[in-house]
Amino acid sequence: MDTVRQSTATRSNRGVLHIVNGEVFAGAERVQDLLAQSLPQHGWDVSFACLKQGQFPFRRSSSTPLEVFAMSSKLNFKVAGRISHWARAAGIELLHSHTPRSGLVARLVARQLRLPWVHHVHSPTARDTESPVRNLVNVAMERYGILGAADRLICVADSLAPELQVQGVPPSKIRTVHNGVAIATAEVYAEL
Repeated sequence: MDTVRQSTATRSNRGVLHIVNGEVFAGAERVQDLLAQSLPQHGWDVSFACLKQGQFPFRRSSSTPLEVFAMSSKLNFKVAGRISHWARAAGIELLHSHTPRSGLVARLVARQLRLPWVHHVHSPTARDTESPVRNLVNVAMERYGILGAADRLICVADSLAPELQVQGVPPSKIRTVHNGVAIATAEVYAEL
């Protein structure tokens, strides 16, 4: 937490907190790392809250402030209070989540702090893993806990927007940012 406090004392940009799982470093995590490197040029200083111990803190390229808030299970949302406290101390003004798990936590933090929240859709949740049961659970979490509650949804491909619209998300809440290119993401942030 000290790293975040130090960075906000001299920060002239607005603060965005990316809530991420953190256990692996693959495509979505590379997008998160790229955003952390490029968003400061567009007026946003990035911090990370990881929900699991894992590879992300060690494999990322950015030196962005990061704190691990390890969840003991997928449904242990007690971390939301700790993240809220940390985000408040850091002067965070926007939340950004990337997975069903991080989206549910972000929803709680957004509600507690009355902050706008952007959720990044990296793939169709129904086909995200090789486990049909896990996919079904994640679809339910996303549909009932995230899609209607997030202020904005960012898709990494045009093909994802129609899938969200079929689930009842109005087109006005959806933006596409191809492969995590930061400039369009900065424009979405500016809209909030």
